[in-house]
Amino acid sequence: MRKYLCCFCNPRNNDWNKWLPFACFVYNTTPHTMTKYTPYEVLFGRKANIPGQLQQNTAPLYNYDDLVHDVKQKLQACHEAARANLIQSKQQRVARQVSKVNMPIFSKGERILLRNEKAGKLDCLWEGPYTICEVDPGGSYVIIERPRKGK
Repeated sequence: MRKYLCCFCNPRNNDWNKWLPFACFVYNTTPHTMTKYTPYEVLFGRKANIPGQLQQNTAPLYNYDDLVHDVKQKLQACHEAARANLIQSKQQRVARQVSKVNMPIFSKGERILLRNEKAGKLDCLWEGPYTICEVDPGGSYVIIERPRKGK
């Protein structure tokens, strides 16, 4: 919101309160990068009435039931499309993140330490060392041998 206000305010930034409703309107009528819909459209199921568009003639609605049915259909279609766009963008983000992950490759006989996820403040963060006895052919699962006490 701050960046929107910076576009409208004077150089001394002392008149931001006059421009706040306009900045809110601009934000609410700008398509979101994830959903590809404006926040106004997702909330109300129709595009906002922008002053330049107010001059256009609208199609008449004949009764209340038609209006309710029309708004309900538009809201459902908008939410389904927004949900599909969110799922698609999530899959793209996950794919980008997975491509950045460097999984270690283990081989038989290596000794490793395991992080103790349940460690308290004064407990050791690492357990082990453990010896790798067998590696899954896919390389994703490792079977380890627990250290024997006294060794």
